Amino acid sequence: MDVDDEILVCLRDIYIGKSGKVVRLSERGKQLQTIQYDKDGRVLFKWPEYLTKAQNGDIWVSDTKDNCVVVSSAEGDLKFRYFGFEDILMNQKFQPRGLLTNRYNQILIADINNHAIHLVDNDGHFLQFLLTKHHRIDCPVALCQDNDETLWVVCNDGKIKSKTYHQLPMQNHIEIYQ
Repeated sequence: MDVDDEILVCLRDIYIGKSGKVVRLSERGKQLQTIQYDKDGRVLFKWPEYLTKAQNGDIWVSDTKDNCVVVSSAEGDLKFRYFGFEDILMNQKFQPRGLLTNRYNQILIADINNHAIHLVDNDGHFLQFLLTKHHRIDCPVALCQDNDETLWVVCNDGKIKSKTYHQLPMQNHIEIYQ
């Protein structure tokens, strides 16, 4: 349930896999909106798996078939797709999984192939790798943050890692605390 008392759910056809959708539900389960196609009738998501809602209402969805994050407005209009950030240390194909919006309106993206957490701004511009394999993150699949700003990372092997972080005022980086 989000701050607007709505529920966002990713749905997909596991047998066909040609398109999926995001459904917005009221707290009572009434369907309010379906996001599936762009203005031109093209499919937005093939295999939507994880999502997060940004503070401005944008919906970020990891499409694990197209290996990208699809960002739509609250109305369902395609804004852009994020295909990862190419870096010499990240030599595998970007494979997004879990997504999280932090209180600074930045988006964290778990990249299972590169063992990394991407930090991007609300316009999809890459800021930095927040965590990598050097921080003992191995195949991250899901993200969560508690009220104490502890980032919880669920890895593919079932292990859960926690990292505490906070953003320093007026600076362009994040400090990580063990």
